[in-house]
Amino acid sequence: MSQGLWGHALFLASKMDARTHANVMMRFANGLTMNDPLQTLYQLMSGRQPAAVTCCADEKWGDWRPHLAMILSNCSQRPDLLRRAVIILGDTLG
Repeated sequence: MSQGLWGHALFLASKMDARTHANVMMRFANGLTMNDPLQTLYQLMSGRQPAAVTCCADEKWGDWRPHLAMILSNCSQRPDLLRRAVIILGDTLG
């Protein structure tokens, strides 16, 4: 992990206990900037409301469109979460 070999780290951790796997996943996700669209995807896949939907109106955040694309193009087990994310994003931009 310290060398940035995330593919190897994630694969090996997936073969270990659940706690180790969760720790590696958390370190990987925490290594991404909050305004990275992949962070939006990972937050959605974890069942959380993405930070992008409330922060994207800030000019320092960057473009909101890639975050919306991540939300719309990745199906979830929880369509209610996706729906709320899109509504909150719209309200934030409005």
